[in-house]
Amino acid sequence: MNHWQQIEQLVAERYPADNEPGCAVLVVLGDETRMFARGIADMQTAAPITGVTNFRLASVAKQFTAACILQLRDLGRLHLGQRLTDFFPDFANYGGGITVENLLRHTSGIKDYEPLVDPHRQPLVMDAEVLQLLAEQDSCDFEPGTRFRYSNSGYAVLAMIVEAISGVSFPDYLQAYIFQPLLMNNTLALVNRPDSPVVPERAIGYKLDENNNFVWADQGSTSAVLGDGGIYCSAIDYEKWIRGYWSGQVLKPETVTEAWQPTKTRSGEVVPYGYGWRLEQQGDKWRPYHPGSTTGFRNGVVLVPEKQFAALVLSNRSNGDAGSLAMEVRRVICE
Repeated sequence: MNHWQQIEQLVAERYPADNEPGCAVLVVLGDETRMFARGIADMQTAAPITGVTNFRLASVAKQFTAACILQLRDLGRLHLGQRLTDFFPDFANYGGGITVENLLRHTSGIKDYEPLVDPHRQPLVMDAEVLQLLAEQDSCDFEPGTRFRYSNSGYAVLAMIVEAISGVSFPDYLQAYIFQPLLMNNTLALVNRPDSPVVPERAIGYKLDENNNFVWADQGSTSAVLGDGGIYCSAIDYEKWIRGYWSGQVLKPETVTEAWQPTKTRSGEVVPYGYGWRLEQQGDKWRPYHPGSTTGFRNGVVLVPEKQFAALVLSNRSNGDAGSLAMEVRRVICE
């Protein structure tokens, strides 16, 4: 059995039923690309999942938000040592201690926005309202730069910094400077509401109920926040992204290398997070990866940059571990 057959078997084992929500799996190895798909994108229409099915990326989208910030940095329009209050002078005083670097690395100590949101509120909370909720707090949870703690709040704030510096909305910036140049024609960052553009070939999110049946679970109260995970993308468009990312079309090659490096807290603790990428140490190398989890979706991506290898798993169901499947694919191909 060759490695492609092994991967096909792994996918079938994890997502065995063709009549249930499933997954799209992308494997990139040098010039070669393989796609594996199982299950259905929409249980009402029974539309099958394919390489062009668009999934909500959840936290896999953080690499896009970080890339926007790094583009602006490389253009000289901001620097990573700038403080939150440099961009938003009316922010609470504690913002004067938080740098862009802290937000990118999850070392800001900024509070999680989810517990601050009224779960019964209407309409959905958006990035600007996350910024306002945080501005109403009087402190961080810890001194910036002293600890690592994963923060969706930080990436919502980064999206607002992109807007403040560029003068355009975060979705428009992504379209103009990332999606369009890479011909990612069906990729969108949007708030999913009645007046929003229709996401083409969209996967609907599902979860298992108490009777072990899949039920609609596509949106939550924070599903409109874009900077931390609100991008819809297909496996085919993601291939365009990752090839453009590591070939220098999006960022300078040295900036991409920088994005895949860890840092340390003030006490010397290693921070296993780059710029939009989690990092796993293997020997003397740091391997970029990122899971993504939101209502009705579980995703994961793993890279081995020196082999130009990427494994992406996108799934439209709340059960299952897409991230571990991506790791298994890496093991089959690279180890």
